[in-house]
Amino acid sequence: MYPTDPVKMKPSIHLTDKDLPEIKDWKVGETYEVIVKMKMISKMDFQKELSAGFEISDILVPDEDQDINEMDNEEFGKYAGEQKKKMYGH
Repeated sequence: MYPTDPVKMKPSIHLTDKDLPEIKDWKVGETYEVIVKMKMISKMDFQKELSAGFEISDILVPDEDQDINEMDNEEFGKYAGEQKKKMYGH
């Protein structure tokens, strides 16, 4: 769960339909689960708060009937690989 500090804004990302075609059918205000693979590209300690920058390499949308929270690491890795093959053909 994300910390509930009322002052700090939650991080956000902005995507186009080229990044994630599913957004064409999504509705503003709804919540969606995605699987994000990212590489840390920077890390900085600023005023006693650690900050990091990331580059997103893959974004996958799990099947609606699949609960990724119930998977162990091995199951999740296999599932993410299968989803990537379905979405990107590799």
